Amino acid sequence: MGKVYSVDIHRFVRSGVCSQFAYLISLVFLMATPLIGQVRDYSEKEFNQVKGFFDRSYGSDYSLLNGRQYYLLYSRVSHPFIFSDQYRGESLRLNGVSYEGIPINYDIYKQHIVLQYTGYSGQLQQLILNQELIGDFSIAGKLFRRLIFPDTGARFYQVVSEGEVSCYLFWEKTMYYAPEENATPYNYTQPSRHLYILRSGQLHSIKTRNAFVNLFEEGYRKEINRFYRREKVSFKNGTDTSIRQLIEFCNNLLDTGE
Repeated sequence: MGKVYSVDIHRFVRSGVCSQFAYLISLVFLMATPLIGQVRDYSEKEFNQVKGFFDRSYGSDYSLLNGRQYYLLYSRVSHPFIFSDQYRGESLRLNGVSYEGIPINYDIYKQHIVLQYTGYSGQLQQLILNQELIGDFSIAGKLFRRLIFPDTGARFYQVVSEGEVSCYLFWEKTMYYAPEENATPYNYTQPSRHLYILRSGQLHSIKTRNAFVNLFEEGYRKEINRFYRREKVSFKNGTDTSIRQLIEFCNNLLDTGE
């Protein structure tokens, strides 16, 4: 099991010095707790101290205080996260500010970005971050960005390659109810990914080689087909690297006009 990271809310509130992000998460926690009907185990004085410091230092930006407590339907054999159910230190850009080593994970069943922290009781808890404030983040070395397209709305996409031709992956899981299989009837499927190509401002869902090749003018298709077969690219099961190499090859073709 990898190292578990968490944000210790109680320690940040008690300490005299802390980072902007620590106070931000403290405020999110303190503001969110009464809304979900949980017992308030912090004093009004403590809250006002944190709030006052944040206001003096960073301004009263209450659009940031939209976190909600995260609850997970337990499954003994599966989880809703993209790669692992472990929270590890990742990078995050929130409201235009970049942070490193933040313990987050990506629930691709509900499409939530979840922050792990240590509450006043000492137990690990999770908070859903406001996705409208998230610019991008990394999970397991892969970059994800919030993008908005007319056909799909706002979503988090893995960035494979960007240029005149850009490639993005959308990840998801579904949940099914199977009480006869084990003691925990809620189970999540394996992650599935959907590949999208953006060219000339148009987003295209791509499942086959022909669908991809037909996005290009006739003069480029022979070279693209040759590269696709030679490198044995697969849109369904191919690695990020192989797909990225294909996209970069196409962008080079377009750049040189050959």
